[in-house]
Amino acid sequence: MKIAIITSGFLPVIDGVTVSGYHRLQKLSDWGHQVLLFCPDYSMLTEIYPDWSEYIGEILPNITVVSLPSDPFMGLDFERNISRRAQQPLMQALTDFQPDIVHVDEPERIAVGLLKIPGIRYAKQAGIPSVSFFRTNFIEYAEDYFPWPGFAIAALKAIFRLFLSHVYNSYDKTFVTSPITHAKLVNLGLKTLNMPI
Repeated sequence: MKIAIITSGFLPVIDGVTVSGYHRLQKLSDWGHQVLLFCPDYSMLTEIYPDWSEYIGEILPNITVVSLPSDPFMGLDFERNISRRAQQPLMQALTDFQPDIVHVDEPERIAVGLLKIPGIRYAKQAGIPSVSFFRTNFIEYAEDYFPWPGFAIAALKAIFRLFLSHVYNSYDKTFVTSPITHAKLVNLGLKTLNMPI
């Protein structure tokens, strides 16, 4: 199977998305699938991640990683997010690769930078399934990023809930990691959820 994965982060960044994503790639490689993974470009962060280039290109048998134009995420020096400049290269690479499925990790985060729901347009045009993976409940971190008064945080959370349900309900399926997360997302209005085992 040919699988396109668009992810909000990849190695050398170390977090839950990147570590679990790498393990997924190892399994897909072992099983003989062909994967094209798109991630942010960390070349601008050489002082933090001097080995970033080791995670670009063919990193495992049948697994190729492509970095896309990126900008700082939420003003953080050590984080990148795929930017609007990535739209054309992403669509061209998907068209060239012709995947059987598009899988997106943290599509809400990518959509903020890309200004489009990632992978959906291509999947619909190609008539292939699109799946997403819910990773981080950014709503619960709002106070960490925005030192605003309570009423402003409440308004931001309400708007983000609508945005979140719109993004995830655009995919054929959304995968979650736990029954607790599943219940929270049902309450937020997500309808395409796949219950964890």
